[in-house]
Amino acid sequence: TLFLQNYAGWIAVVFLRDPRCAGLLVILSYVFPFAAIHSCICGYYFGQKETGVPAVSQLIEQSVRIGSVFLIYFAAAERGITADVSFAVVGLAAGELASSFYCLHILISGKKGAEKPSLLSLPLPADSPAFAPFTPAYREPGPSKPPAECGGSLYPSAA
Repeated sequence: TLFLQNYAGWIAVVFLRDPRCAGLLVILSYVFPFAAIHSCICGYYFGQKETGVPAVSQLIEQSVRIGSVFLIYFAAAERGITADVSFAVVGLAAGELASSFYCLHILISGKKGAEKPSLLSLPLPADSPAFAPFTPAYREPGPSKPPAECGGSLYPSAA
């Protein structure tokens, strides 16, 4: 972070070949400590095979990122300020900050994140109406064709 802040102008000119990126690199430098925390905590939960925390944290990060860019844009437009790429960089920082705080909160509180199972993740019994189209009783009786192994063909004949 400190290296990027001190050498943002040099990095922008030498690596990015655009001196206008120096200010954006300084803004971006504040994200790195939070990104490291977020990544470590998500890696821990992936190692524990608990994907709920990383999934929710990614959802929070993306939502805050997009929402903050919209809010910044509308606030700037109201004041007559022209939108530029710094809005996106600030949104990136806000999203990373929010997801890091969420991950820290979950880790410190000892919760597992998304503890309530979703309706879509609940198992269905075998006699559920959802399986009805796949049961033999549901299919309408009719003439059946022999399978390919019994001399039938998978392709219709040209005759």
